[in-house]
Amino acid sequence: MEINGRKRTNLLFLILMLLYFQLHLKAHEDPSYKEIPVGVILDMGSRVGKIIHSCITITLSEFYKVNSHYQTRIVLHNRDIQGETLHALHTAFELLEKTKVQAIIGSESTAEETFLKVLGDEARIPILSLSPTPSSNKHPYFLQVTQDETTQFNGIAAMAESFGWKNLIVICENTGNGRDMATFMANAFREKNISITFRSLLPTSASYELV
Repeated sequence: MEINGRKRTNLLFLILMLLYFQLHLKAHEDPSYKEIPVGVILDMGSRVGKIIHSCITITLSEFYKVNSHYQTRIVLHNRDIQGETLHALHTAFELLEKTKVQAIIGSESTAEETFLKVLGDEARIPILSLSPTPSSNKHPYFLQVTQDETTQFNGIAAMAESFGWKNLIVICENTGNGRDMATFMANAFREKNISITFRSLLPTSASYELV
């Protein structure tokens, strides 16, 4: 999965949302310099995690260069969950209890989303989700800041139907997001009576060479 211009726009939107939260929370307090702790939960070892972290850091730095007069500053507390869903939940608890973060950026997969949306409601802090899968409105503190990418599969299924294809092979990354996307893709094809005869999950460490 590539981080294109649209995703950078999503990350910029995410940062602006954080700035709104900090201004709303601190508007009536002491006007002296304030630091707003925000947790960032990502798989820092993955290519996607590294790029997302870089985009967030650069966007935040550029914003404060333009708005140096702000009396509050978002301070990122980065945590590497190493691709482990339960580690994401443990890390979120640690950020809430020890660091006292006022928002958390994370939830790259559906599995992480399941835990963090409940935690956000309990702690009453915004969880800004990077997951491209759709989320319900039952959790007011869980905010999906990226575009719902599952809608694109309806278009792909419609194209396959127009060509009269009845059987397809699906190739995707062997990550939480990749597996989630494969499931949504299969559902879209099923509605068009198109079967998936084989699904290949490629590791993110795979090279361009075909063995």
